[in-house]
Amino acid sequence: MMFDTANELFRIDTFSLVMSALVVFMTVAVSIYSPGYCEERTTARRAVFYGAPWLFCLFSCLGVISGSWFMFTISVELSSLALFFIILLQDPKAARLYIFSQLFGAGFLLTGAAILGARTGATAIGPVPGDILWLFLTGLGVKAAFPVLHFWLPQVHSRAPTPASALLSGFAVKIGVFGIARLVSPDTGTVLPLLGSVMALYGVGQALLQHDAKRLLAYHTVSQLGYIVTALGAGTALGIAAGFFHAVAHALFKGLLFLSIGTLEKVYGTRDLGRLGGAARDLPLTFGLFITGALAISGCPGLSGYASKAMVKAALYEIPNPLWYWALQAAGVGTVISFCKVGYFAFIRERNPELRPDRVHMPRGRKDLLRNAGMALPAAATLTLGIFPWFFADLGGLESSTIFGTKDILTTAATFALGISLFWILRKWFESGKHDIPDIDTLIPKGSRLSAPVFSILQSMNCGLLRFYIAAVIAVGLALMLLM
Repeated sequence: MMFDTANELFRIDTFSLVMSALVVFMTVAVSIYSPGYCEERTTARRAVFYGAPWLFCLFSCLGVISGSWFMFTISVELSSLALFFIILLQDPKAARLYIFSQLFGAGFLLTGAAILGARTGATAIGPVPGDILWLFLTGLGVKAAFPVLHFWLPQVHSRAPTPASALLSGFAVKIGVFGIARLVSPDTGTVLPLLGSVMALYGVGQALLQHDAKRLLAYHTVSQLGYIVTALGAGTALGIAAGFFHAVAHALFKGLLFLSIGTLEKVYGTRDLGRLGGAARDLPLTFGLFITGALAISGCPGLSGYASKAMVKAALYEIPNPLWYWALQAAGVGTVISFCKVGYFAFIRERNPELRPDRVHMPRGRKDLLRNAGMALPAAATLTLGIFPWFFADLGGLESSTIFGTKDILTTAATFALGISLFWILRKWFESGKHDIPDIDTLIPKGSRLSAPVFSILQSMNCGLLRFYIAAVIAVGLALMLLM
């Protein structure tokens, strides 16, 4: 049963409470994991590493219960600032990219909110007029990593400290889809399924080509967010409930996956799949926890990813266009291939001679215990939600028995069979090196280098003579007149 109390400051309903509980849970898991990961030596740096996640949690909770777009945007940017300081400890360049990209998105949101307020006298969070919808979708699209607007995500997720990566993928990007859920209206019904399908396919396609395990996980964030956006695009109660369910499921299994890869990086000093190998023998518990996350994101029955994806597919049955359903099915096959790749190259294949146990720092004692305890929390939650998905099914008005229907289980079995077979056939190709397709984050620096000569010419034209500027303005004006 849903309940709703709304005023100028707060809007509290079932979904905002679910998201608040989710960010608190993820922050607890990360806080348990962090002492086993953090090696900051100064008190000030440790204070940032341990305290900033809780500031992120506080402002995120304020964001999801906000009653106005202004309060939502300000709260979200304050949560971004908290993560900025954690990332700054490890990679200042990635930290700057993160905060500037988030402020860029906030600019669109605040502009949209200002226009909405000028027209209606209120900026209550909810659907907006169609002519300014693009401002809100652009601003939230930066947060939720829409195609092209995801330019910040691969670099920031892969370069951030592992606890920050877990919070980024586990909740920070969910704030964007939470805002999109508040926008759902007939005007969003055509654009969201298209955007979601593109995200699901593009994200998994890029993930398959990565050898940096954290960058691979970053692209799977884009792909899994595509499931959520597509479900929200259905515009139905079931679609919205399915979107929120997959948001929660994704936070749990993706947080678990980032923490497990962070453990590999901490132990072996690398996350390059070309160098890793044999970790299952050295770190059996980490391997078991990784397998839990990998099976969940791939949609294995009994885990949260299966139940949430079954609800997403049920919501898509209500959309006349079957293209979106099959796009997500194809993305599901790619997801199975991706995690076969990570599991095989990092954990199962022959141990890399460079990474023999006597050449790496094998975890022992309290730090190892804390890392495993931090990973065990989301693993237990993803198992619990997979077995007992009734809460979200009831929210969407779906018979819970439908989730475990024969059709969905057979479809999942076929997806796993096809994905595992394709990986085994193509494993040599995956091993042979990087097969990068340029992405927006790699094209932007190249574009800036190409534009440098143009700016150099413009700078040389800055001679300081008034008559030169007048002549240039006249010349440009004459050229425009001729073109017209």
